[in-house]
Parts: sequence; structure tokens; C-alpha cells
Amino acid sequence: QRFASALPTATTVNDGVKGCPKAKAFVQSQVKYNGFTDAFATIVKEEGAIGLWRGLAPRLMTHTPAVAISWTTYETAKKWLSLAAA
Repeated sequence: QRFASALPTATTVNDGVKGCPKAKAFVQSQVKYNGFTDAFATIVKEEGAIGLWRGLAPRLMTHTPAVAISWTTYETAKKWLSLAAA
């Protein structure tokens, strides 16, 4: 599995299984790297520098709409609150 796409998945899954020791042990057994520097070095060695960017496109496609909604909501609320204060 790739570091760029595996890390968000691993942290999300780990958040969901904090209360279940059996599930937590399974998630921890799936870890392939022993830290950031090990992951970085292994990926560059096995796949080249391009391997560090794998999984970026799907991640951007899922986060872009969420960020757009957040910013739109923020700007709209700011506008409404400034009109109400005036």
C-alpha cells in the first residue's frame, strides 16, 4: 500500500476502532513502515520519487468539494453577520 493514500485511511480506521482492542490490534498489524522516514525511504527505493504522489488525485477529489462548502459557508455567514451588525 502507498504511504500517501494509506496514512489517512489508517488514521481514520484507527479513530473508529479505539474502543475495540481486537480491531485495534488488526489495524496495527497492517502497518508496513516504522515511521515517516522509513516510509519515505522505502517508497523512494521501491517505486521512485513518483511513488510519493500516488493517491493524491483521489484525495484531492474528495477534499476539494468539502473545502469549497466550508469556505462558502464561512463567507456567507460572515456576510450575514456583518449585515446584521450594521
